[in-house]
Amino acid sequence: MDSGDDDSGNYDGRRYVSILEGESARFLCDYCNRAFLGNYSAVEAHLLRSCEGMTPTIRTQVWDEFFASKYGHERTIPSSVPRSHSAVGSFSVAVPDTGKAMVQSKKRKKNTDVLEEEGYLMKIQEHLDAIIARIFYSSGLSFNVARNPEYRSSYSLATRKKDIFDFTDAEIRGHLDAKIAMMFYTSGWHLKHDNTLFIFYGLSFTMEFVPAGLPFQIARNPFLRSSFYIASLVHIPGYVPPGPKQLKTTLLQQERTRMEGILEIIKSTWGKAGVTIVADGWSDVERKQTKEYITDKFVSAIENVGPENVVQVITDNDPVCRAAGALIQEKYSHIKWTPIIAHTLSLALNNICSAKSSENIVLIDCHCIAEVAEATTFIKNFIINHTMKWSIFDEFSQLKMLDIPDSCFASDIVMLKRFRLIKQSLLRMIVSDQWPAYRKENIEDSQIARRKLIDDLWWDRIDYILAFTEPIYSMIHMVDTEKSCFRLIYEMWDNMVEKVKAAIYKHEEKTPEQESTFYSVVHGILADWWNKSKTPLHCLAHMLNPRHYSVNWIDEGVNRVPPHHDSEMSDVRNSCLRQLFPTTDDLRTIKQQYAEFALLGTKYFSLASMVDRDILDPKTWWVTHGASASKLQSLALKLLS
Repeated sequence: MDSGDDDSGNYDGRRYVSILEGESARFLCDYCNRAFLGNYSAVEAHLLRSCEGMTPTIRTQVWDEFFASKYGHERTIPSSVPRSHSAVGSFSVAVPDTGKAMVQSKKRKKNTDVLEEEGYLMKIQEHLDAIIARIFYSSGLSFNVARNPEYRSSYSLATRKKDIFDFTDAEIRGHLDAKIAMMFYTSGWHLKHDNTLFIFYGLSFTMEFVPAGLPFQIARNPFLRSSFYIASLVHIPGYVPPGPKQLKTTLLQQERTRMEGILEIIKSTWGKAGVTIVADGWSDVERKQTKEYITDKFVSAIENVGPENVVQVITDNDPVCRAAGALIQEKYSHIKWTPIIAHTLSLALNNICSAKSSENIVLIDCHCIAEVAEATTFIKNFIINHTMKWSIFDEFSQLKMLDIPDSCFASDIVMLKRFRLIKQSLLRMIVSDQWPAYRKENIEDSQIARRKLIDDLWWDRIDYILAFTEPIYSMIHMVDTEKSCFRLIYEMWDNMVEKVKAAIYKHEEKTPEQESTFYSVVHGILADWWNKSKTPLHCLAHMLNPRHYSVNWIDEGVNRVPPHHDSEMSDVRNSCLRQLFPTTDDLRTIKQQYAEFALLGTKYFSLASMVDRDILDPKTWWVTHGASASKLQSLALKLLS
């Protein structure tokens, strides 16, 4: 090939192709096995645009080398590049003689860049600006940070790190680390070293974020990492990150437009999947919670979504929210109020663990639990309020002593769990040579704390409390999630109560036929809160779960029966269906379809659907087998989604 065909201004990608013998310039791509005619501009166009055999890693490296070539920056190129295992032979096209596809490349004008470089750089810059803006929007970061000169210089340095001569890569990385660190220091963020490792493209630095006016969670923000990855990948001459004005105007509008486009896709599913509106409670300008105020907020949200799309509203299980839920159900007969199950269970645990009156016979058996909880709180306060708290405890334990707010679900149980984990550390602390110095600050409190910590019976009570409350605590964890578990509430509650009973009876060494006073108290508290939290939708979701009619599921539990054999559930189901389907024809149709579903009939459901009841998850089962019973399928998908 004549050297005159090599345009020195173009990217030289010859190491990614093989030169074939012949009178014309012919190349064979090492990644997609395609052969083509042309000069090095054709090689460049193929590698950067149309090669289908490259992995993302190799393509990124080719693009990086292309920009380095365009700007004349020196860059060390590896002598060999790993090939894509899936590329070889995957995209080959049969051609005569050579067995390779021949692609005739057209000559481009000299003044036309292969990738229209300026336009591409503009797109990269716009994308980088958008990623940086999302750091602010997603974390609530103050726009004033965008005025920080270190914020600007760190991104500027990252985008031109290939343009810095006479420095090694390590020196450049160190300088960039310092710039990023100064951005945090001067923006109200404090850093300590040797904790969390952040690795960006070609960059690595170690830091621990301690909150000082800004949340330390910003360190986990994926947009922060992504922005430095992009900034260090491509050289953008004179790049300056977006300032407060851009963040408040153009970029904010672009992000809103992007999010609205994403939301339109979600909104299109509301009619079939249904909508649940969730709130943890609102207060007015006077910080007062009133049922009218909360109801107005819910009504506004329901009208915005469309009442026909809303299945239920979910709130905390406090009296004000319950009253607001009743008003919503009165206004919209088809919309149900449902309390947050995790909050309900936490309230039940608080009732069990916080009983202080020994006069009420119902609370006598819970009184000892309250005493244990008070003792753990006393010891915790003694440690964290001690003037030598950094040495009194941290010297003996790698775990911290938690200061758990009362608003936390099952706060007493969380504290008991932490005490059980640090038991040995606490015992080492009180028998250490330093303990006499620690107790001088408050001798009376230190004696009380020591007396409790060395009491084996006190630790046995903690173990017992944790044993019988573990099923309740585990259920809180299972339902306190964004995953759909609505259909499982009935089953989970029944299983939880059985496990609580088993733990108490095991401790008291009683048989199932015997009566336990303590279990009766606990069961009474749980039953009372269950009656305050269960709703018709819980019942319907349980009854529309195909697995609950299979022989395997029925045999798994003691005294289990199919849902349609439970008289209480049947009454709730029929009442709820009358509210959801007020017309006679619709109600008759839905009842017929449910009867076929419950009795394993074949009018609407195939024989294969019976086998799949134990195999497929409920939503998949209804999508696969429920088309013939369209009304029941629609209801099931709304409740099981």
